[in-house]
Amino acid sequence: MLITFENPQYLALLLAVPLLITLHFYSMKQHRSNALKFANFDAINRITGIEFFSKNLTLLYLSIMLIMTLGLANAGMHMQVTKNASGFSYIIDIDSSQSMETSDVPGALNRFEAAKNAAREFVNKAPTSTEIGVISFSGTPFIEQEPTRNKAPVIEGIDKTRINRVGGTNILNAIVSSGNLFSDDDTKAVILISDGQLSIETTADIIKYANQNEIVINTIGIGSLEGAENNLGYVSKLDEEALQGMAYETKGKYARVTNQEEFNNAIIEILDISKRKADLDMRYPLITISTILFLIIFYLSNVQYKSIP
Repeated sequence: MLITFENPQYLALLLAVPLLITLHFYSMKQHRSNALKFANFDAINRITGIEFFSKNLTLLYLSIMLIMTLGLANAGMHMQVTKNASGFSYIIDIDSSQSMETSDVPGALNRFEAAKNAAREFVNKAPTSTEIGVISFSGTPFIEQEPTRNKAPVIEGIDKTRINRVGGTNILNAIVSSGNLFSDDDTKAVILISDGQLSIETTADIIKYANQNEIVINTIGIGSLEGAENNLGYVSKLDEEALQGMAYETKGKYARVTNQEEFNNAIIEILDISKRKADLDMRYPLITISTILFLIIFYLSNVQYKSIP
């Protein structure tokens, strides 16, 4: 856990704490001295067991807490905490370009069917509180299912995904579309399942967009480095370098799979490693606490600890 401050100069307000303690005990001493001029309260205290001069430590503690919360709020306190998978919202981006029809994944009909099977496995194993959406993409991204905690429509979105005959593999548009589906408060993660095939320039744009929007990109490379012939009659190879770069630069994970079992294991492992520092703005909670403390102090000062006239 890391604590940062937008305006650290306001932490100087915390110097009021030792001043408050000094003033508190000094005023109690003066109050006692003045009161003893008119009555022997020490003798009364010994006889009756009544303490006429309470140190009011409860009020002191509450006042110290009030100063500290106000000081931290004015300083713009932020806390960075690590969220696990249940704290993330996920978009599964499935490459639906024609190269995904290549049959080089043992245990599945082709790359595309292996990707869909692994996506279903992820949804089934994800915590129930996890929001998941689905996008398929080739030259154009298609929103198959917007983020929801209901697993049934997510599975349906995966099932209805089909190979798109529109040419190309526009991963940048898919990532941007995924980013648009997240709400501002989400801790965002994308699971990109693809055989790659994109330019260095496009990869740099993807990384820049993801980092600017605090999106973790987990990539799963499907296919072989040697490649295999697809239905279009050409050899389709896995572009591993681009997928590795996207994952590394956005604090995600990359995995290359060669069969359906490895595919399922890789996508489930993302649940274990999807951790990222989330920034929590503590100003408003601190202001709320300060207000409550003020009301408590006001009540105790005027009712519970009101001085004897």
